[in-house]
Amino acid sequence: MSVLKELFGSSAPRLLCQDGTIVPASAALSNKRYVMLYISASWCPPCRSFTPKLAMFHERFNQQHSFEVVFVSGDRDEASMLAYYHNARHSGL
Repeated sequence: MSVLKELFGSSAPRLLCQDGTIVPASAALSNKRYVMLYISASWCPPCRSFTPKLAMFHERFNQQHSFEVVFVSGDRDEASMLAYYHNARHSGL
């Protein structure tokens, strides 16, 4: 995960997983060949329309390749981010 160290320095970022656990990014992404950072927000109409398309792509591409999407929220508060994240999970992300 040298790219993570280049981006974030010595303090490794932590990720909120689909099951609600928080884990170091290096552990969550260690066996992934491809990682996509998806910057999105609940208040962004193009983002809301793109999320289901990305979920379909992820479902198809992940069957053949080791691929993960990391959701990066652009929401203004945690409650909005969590609600949008919950809906994105139901889309398959």
